[in-house]
Amino acid sequence: MPPLTSFLNDRSGNFAVIAAVSSVPLLAAIAGAVDFSTTLRERGALQNALDSALLAAGRDPDLTLAKRKKIAASHFESNFRAVSVKKPKLKVKFDATTGGLKGTVKADYPTAFMSVIGIKTIPIEVEAEVAKAGEGHMDIALVLDATASLGAAGVTAVRAAATSFKSSVYDSVADDSLVQMAIVPFAATVNVGRNFPNAYLDTFGDGAYHAYYMEDKWLAQIDPSCVMHWGGPPSDPGPAGQEGASIEWLLDSLGRGANSALAAMSPVSPAHAGEAQDHGLPAGFTTTTGEVCDFIINPAKINNFSLFNAIPNVRWGGCVEARPEPYDTDDQAPVMANANTLFVPYFWPDEVDTYEAWVPAHNNSYMADQDDADLPWNPDNWAVFGYWGRSHTITKYDGATNANILAANEYTDGPNKGCPQPLTPLTSNKTTLDTAIATYKEVNSGGTIISEGVAWGWRVLSPGVPFTETSSDPETKRIMVVMSDGENFASKNPIVVGPWGDDYKGSPNVSDYTAYGFVRYGRISPDDKFETFTDAVNAKTKLVCDNAKAAGIEIYTVLFRSTDAQAEATLKDCASSGKHFYYAVDAEALETTFSGIAGSLGQYRLVR
Repeated sequence: MPPLTSFLNDRSGNFAVIAAVSSVPLLAAIAGAVDFSTTLRERGALQNALDSALLAAGRDPDLTLAKRKKIAASHFESNFRAVSVKKPKLKVKFDATTGGLKGTVKADYPTAFMSVIGIKTIPIEVEAEVAKAGEGHMDIALVLDATASLGAAGVTAVRAAATSFKSSVYDSVADDSLVQMAIVPFAATVNVGRNFPNAYLDTFGDGAYHAYYMEDKWLAQIDPSCVMHWGGPPSDPGPAGQEGASIEWLLDSLGRGANSALAAMSPVSPAHAGEAQDHGLPAGFTTTTGEVCDFIINPAKINNFSLFNAIPNVRWGGCVEARPEPYDTDDQAPVMANANTLFVPYFWPDEVDTYEAWVPAHNNSYMADQDDADLPWNPDNWAVFGYWGRSHTITKYDGATNANILAANEYTDGPNKGCPQPLTPLTSNKTTLDTAIATYKEVNSGGTIISEGVAWGWRVLSPGVPFTETSSDPETKRIMVVMSDGENFASKNPIVVGPWGDDYKGSPNVSDYTAYGFVRYGRISPDDKFETFTDAVNAKTKLVCDNAKAAGIEIYTVLFRSTDAQAEATLKDCASSGKHFYYAVDAEALETTFSGIAGSLGQYRLVR
């Protein structure tokens, strides 16, 4: 046996001993984090159940306190779905000052991991208070995110929550006739319905954003021997036959108007309308010549209604585009005297076909593109299409019998793609509301534009046109509940790796179509970057929420399932106060949250 001193001096096992000892606080911290997270979840469930219980107990002011306590206990038990908390203790008392009810719930959470360090339970206590609310007219708009991220389970959850909301609202009031509700689904746009009055639509195409993607755009190159630079403006004119800047840079940097872009480069000859017509193009098309390659240019004015009318068996689906600033974030009445206050029909243009192997598939190519020889110009080799020109041409819509659009898929393919179900204006007809909720469904493309949902929620609540169903009582409470499962965004289109990288960066559109058009054309952001587009829509959302609140709209917001920090910040900013923002982690929480909000709007309202 070695001497004792050899054991004392041996350090070979010290690392393992030190690691074992130091791991104890680390494991304790991890265990604490898990138990703490579960405690917060349980606390939220207790709070929602208590809120619902007090609202239910306060609906009939003539009941005794004993009967109210029984009602509260019954509702609390049915709404609280415990995961770990055992036997929570509910106390309810009457507040003689406010005529309302106060409630507390105390419970202990049995720790799952912290017990190893001696902490067996974590106490939880929640409080709530309901007070009498004024009785009168209420107009309520449910503004519901309908984007594809919800999925079938999410749609089912929203339907259930909206149904509970409607029932809870009517259960909480003494007179049903004083309540009206509207359902406003939104995705990347909002559907106002095909019966929307023509007086409020820009039927003449005078607004800024009719066919913004196609108006005045480069269509075809007249002289194919003139080679364009790609990737940005050249630092010098370049070798012979390669004069000028790229089409991509031309349209990116100067946006709308190839004629305007060319005019900025001298010397440039004026546009020639007659030459285009001499070669068989309809009126409105022009040609432009100069140091930059020569092009055929689309008409400077194109009406979206005309495009719809040109496609057989296709009609406008009811969706509208965002109005130009500042009208996109207010409820300014649409008037004929100012075309930008009118609403432009949403039209998702046909996207370029995969006519060569390197061209990626786009999300909404619903008719065959025209080839050079199929166009009306004579001779047929007078001009040639490029990648961008094929998507910009409007002649393909004229009598386009090859459009792959059937009545059954008019909202999943074609110019109405991305358009959600029509909104339901304010009504007190419960059957109409039930139908709107039952037919609510997700949209399979486009993105999420919360600002448009809020804008139309406000417009259905506003006493002015375009909707006039609101109560005439000046004391009417106007309330909006906004639910979203994520942040503002536009879907990338196409998401395909091409020979030079992710091809959406070099495509004619960059994104799916939204109420603000394609991301590339910068209607609300200065470039074609998705980050700046999202930032711009977030700013729009804050502005329209602020404007609606200033007009007297009370806004509740609910974030469903998402853990996105920006989405949470956006909805918190939109809400009327911190108490008006809710987070629903799952379907059960969403239904409980909606019921709680609804109940608080009636005779009794949550005040704490």
